[in-house]
Amino acid sequence: MAFNSLPGLRKVLPNGDLNKMVVKVTLGVPDGYIGKIDLDQVRAVFPYSSVNVDLKPGGLTESAGIFLPERGDINGDDSVIIVNAAVQVGS
Repeated sequence: MAFNSLPGLRKVLPNGDLNKMVVKVTLGVPDGYIGKIDLDQVRAVFPYSSVNVDLKPGGLTESAGIFLPERGDINGDDSVIIVNAAVQVGS
């Protein structure tokens, strides 16, 4: 996830207050990785509001075709872990 700007969002929130915004994040995570998700890091991506994170089985694990120990790859594991995210914003 990356930071995003939604400049028109204030117009649809009660009193234009970004702190009253509610964000629901659903992550599809491959088997064996749900317990490794740092929910605080996910929430930190959203600078305002109440953030609820729901984890579900999903995503994809695939071979990267390259092993990079200097990037933290575990010996013999060239996996790419893909997590799908759906983000809903409301009030």
